[in-house]
Amino acid sequence: MAGLASAILCAATGFVLISLAWPKGSGLRSDLLLKVSFCVGCGLGLFSFLYFLSLMFSVPAKTLAGLEVVIFVLLSVLLWTRNHNGHNQSFLRNRANTSTGFLGQILAAGFTLSLIGALYRCGKELAANPQGTGWDAFAIWNLHARFLFRGGEHWRDAFSGLIPWFHPDYPLLLPASIAHFWTYLGRETAAVPAALAFAFTFSTVALLFSAVSVLRGRNQGLLAGVMLLGTPSFLRQGLSEYADVPLSFFLLAAIVLLILAGRVPQSNFSLLVLSGFMAACAAWTKNEGLLFLAAFAVARLVIPAPWENWAIWLRQMTPLAATIIPILLLIAYFKLAVAGPGELFSNSQIMLQKAIDPSRYWMIARWFLKDFLGFGGWFLMPGTLLIIAYATILGKHGEASSRTGAATCAWALVLTATGYFAVYVITPYDLRWHLMWSLDRLFMQLWPSVLFLVFVTVRAPEPATALGCPAPESSE
Repeated sequence: MAGLASAILCAATGFVLISLAWPKGSGLRSDLLLKVSFCVGCGLGLFSFLYFLSLMFSVPAKTLAGLEVVIFVLLSVLLWTRNHNGHNQSFLRNRANTSTGFLGQILAAGFTLSLIGALYRCGKELAANPQGTGWDAFAIWNLHARFLFRGGEHWRDAFSGLIPWFHPDYPLLLPASIAHFWTYLGRETAAVPAALAFAFTFSTVALLFSAVSVLRGRNQGLLAGVMLLGTPSFLRQGLSEYADVPLSFFLLAAIVLLILAGRVPQSNFSLLVLSGFMAACAAWTKNEGLLFLAAFAVARLVIPAPWENWAIWLRQMTPLAATIIPILLLIAYFKLAVAGPGELFSNSQIMLQKAIDPSRYWMIARWFLKDFLGFGGWFLMPGTLLIIAYATILGKHGEASSRTGAATCAWALVLTATGYFAVYVITPYDLRWHLMWSLDRLFMQLWPSVLFLVFVTVRAPEPATALGCPAPESSE
């Protein structure tokens, strides 16, 4: 019961935070699936930060649990006070309810079958391998969680370089979340990391489907969902209990919220705050998330160009900075005061020698191209080529309301991929080995976000008459 209660508290707190970020007057039940898709990741992000702070300041577990209940109650009261007169009407004025007869039925059937198959596979494999299916799951992420849970007041002692594969500098969102639930339960159980892997995997699917449906229509959302569920390596990575699928969720969440903020430019402060929070959670999940956070900030600084309208630029950057900077300080404390320096920048002379070696660039470029064409483990045709063909055939849609946000997010992903390339250039590991065992996972981190940007910028497969119809307004 304690585990179920803690899970409900975590998800409910995330839902309340998401609902508070939604523009006033939209109502609690408006865009419900989209809000629910955010809530697990949002709640886990918040609770992992609180758990780490409780370790830093030696806060007892019961006090932490009481504090989290108080936070939930206060946020709920604030939400009720703000929304008790709200109507359950979407602020997005979307096409989420549009479908195209037979095509819509075919897509819905395909999505349903894909979802049922994925649920069955995940349930079966997680029950058989609750510790995860890969080395990193039990040797890094779950091991970090055990040190946090068992360490007591000496939890810092675990983060040393004495264990060669331990990677003490890896961020703690996933281990802290696991240890947090173990603290509620009072014992370790493999069911917790398995449940988190399941939650992040299907939250990512739900977020992609619901966000595209709200912004571009139900058929487009179903197509996006089928593409993600049909990517074999996505489910494989989700089941592995690595941190790559959780990272892909936070990247997607930050991007979706930034696009949504562009739809309500006069009242988007809270959505931008939440977008910054999700980007910061990505940095707290994996070191690659720090790359994304830097790319996200740079892209947002440059697009739109600040010199064109300083007032708008400042209004958009302030909430992002207000959320990101405190969390970055917390991450910096962990890396500098607790974990110590990582392996990547341990020897500047060797880094320089590798950086000026052209053969490394050529090898990395060839691997990037090979994995791009063969990415995802598809049987007949790579998903990347399917997406390119789909976008080429249908073309861009004519709306410009989210064009700046989409350009910002696209550049953020491009810069992140460029950062991945640069890290391979200076990696302290054998280059071929490193590429072989990690590049597919790096592409998977970006894949849900790429699918989202493609399906919100490409025309939907609907008749022109349907595309021009106004969306029906919902009412109580």
